[in-house]
Amino acid sequence: MISTKKLALLLVASFSTVSSVTVFAGNKDRTGQAGAYELLINPFARSSGWGGVNFSTVKGIEATRLNVAGLAETERTELVFSKNVYLQLPGGNMGVNDLGFSQKLGKSGGVLGVNIMSMSFGEIPITTTDVPDLVNGTATLGTFKPQFF
Repeated sequence: MISTKKLALLLVASFSTVSSVTVFAGNKDRTGQAGAYELLINPFARSSGWGGVNFSTVKGIEATRLNVAGLAETERTELVFSKNVYLQLPGGNMGVNDLGFSQKLGKSGGVLGVNIMSMSFGEIPITTTDVPDLVNGTATLGTFKPQFF
């Protein structure tokens, strides 16, 4: 049988060994970069108006962006469409459209939820290194309209 003193000494020794190991992860070329920021945008007015501080109380289809466990609180069928302006830009507004659907599946508490979001960024003038400026506020090379879906 191991005494309490030996067990405590063994735990301290193993913890100090594990905590002294240095671990490196990631790629040094991509330090400080993040991707897919658009997935963090909340398109629903009720929950985004609180700035996300109410994430533990959001229920139904709105919970897919903040706290997916709240999706289980869907009582019947929920269908939501949201269209809003995310940023107002000089060349056009950045818009967010969202379509969400959730359905309670039987009495067992299961829920099916689907959420589709698209973002449009308005018209952006095309510039190159040879033609970097706009002429009289208009693009001489044309414009393009990028979108995320």
